[in-house]
Amino acid sequence: MKHIKNTALVLVMALILPLIAITANAADAYGFAVKVSPQAVRPGGQAEVTVALTGYTAEAAAADGIRGLQVDITGIDTTKLTVVEKSTLIVDNSGPMSNTASYNASNKCVRLAYIHRSGSLPAPCEDVLKVVFQLDSALTGTGSITLPVTVKIQTFSRQITQTGEIIINYSDEIVPVINVDITWGNMQFEYSDGTWNTRTYSYDNPGWTDNGTGYVTAVNTGEAAATVQFVYNTDRTDISGSFTDGTSAIDEKVTINAGAQTTANLVLSGKPSEILDNTTIGTVTVTIGGE
Repeated sequence: MKHIKNTALVLVMALILPLIAITANAADAYGFAVKVSPQAVRPGGQAEVTVALTGYTAEAAAADGIRGLQVDITGIDTTKLTVVEKSTLIVDNSGPMSNTASYNASNKCVRLAYIHRSGSLPAPCEDVLKVVFQLDSALTGTGSITLPVTVKIQTFSRQITQTGEIIINYSDEIVPVINVDITWGNMQFEYSDGTWNTRTYSYDNPGWTDNGTGYVTAVNTGEAAATVQFVYNTDRTDISGSFTDGTSAIDEKVTINAGAQTTANLVLSGKPSEILDNTTIGTVTVTIGGE
């Protein structure tokens, strides 16, 4: 019986797989779109390509769902492009027979293969495949790389083939992008006179606490190093503030390399001259600049 079950599974796959390979043009069928980011890449940089379905809504899927989907990006010139990532973006927990992204260097092809034996692709669904290419650093000047893309779809009632192209623009004259994401803590501070010491008749450990909220984190998500400066401003003479990274004081601009981050913790000092209740005592300014 075990041998019979295995044979049946192979036959089912043999029936489904050829359906994806059949080509039939259909002007009114599901379509696809290609997104390339960034719009232009420096030699040695990376381009992210996303292939998305268009028109595959919940209503459309209910009428004629997609059982099989094959996306091929071909003509990948390995002297110009290196595939550093390929992944399916389809989320399907119902157990498809195949939902994989692969790269065949000898065929110069990245392929998404999605097959569902009895059900269909969950809807709505847009992004289905992501590929990250790294451009060769030896490229010079301004130009573009064109990659053919073919999308084959098997629904419950028809086979569809649509073709297009991916254009990756590059230039060695692109100015590196500076982009820094800032994350703020709640910046809520409390002052305490400390704990009364009955032996010394004085307070021990007076000062400010922030319960982990007095921080600013800067993450460099750009392509080049950036500088960040943290400044505490106040009109009060009784309270002052400074910054630390947890080990050392931060009193000058901090250089953050691409992909790196830094966190500045605000430290308050001084005893308030009156009772404070949800009172703004100062402001923190973050200044971002180039290297």
